[in-house]
Amino acid sequence: MAGLFRANIFNSSSVLAAKTSSSSALIAIGLDNKDVATVKDLMQQGIVEGNSTCESISSSVIELEIKIGCFSFSSLAGDSKLYNLMFLFSLDDQIVLGSFNCMHYDMDGWLEITGQMLRSIRVVQGMTSQ
Repeated sequence: MAGLFRANIFNSSSVLAAKTSSSSALIAIGLDNKDVATVKDLMQQGIVEGNSTCESISSSVIELEIKIGCFSFSSLAGDSKLYNLMFLFSLDDQIVLGSFNCMHYDMDGWLEITGQMLRSIRVVQGMTSQ
């Protein structure tokens, strides 16, 4: 049972492409905790609606010392089906965007582990680079 986890940090001038039902839009983001749910929803909508092979599975906001927006979806990779989990949160006016994926048939074995991983995220003061 293999899974892959990735995380990236983007500065507040990052641009998010979001697909709406009527058109595509580019949204400049200065992300803070109150925007996490909105950005999560736009990302999920853009991914699922932008690719007819993607199916939405879940969507939530975990409230710890920070808000973590997360959503999951299935997608196709060749002749295989993948389980994908994406999450994001704000840290010092930067967007931390992470993802996890595994084979769809391994999804049940990873659900508790990825949930624990998300709930274990903590902000440590002085750890971000300037």
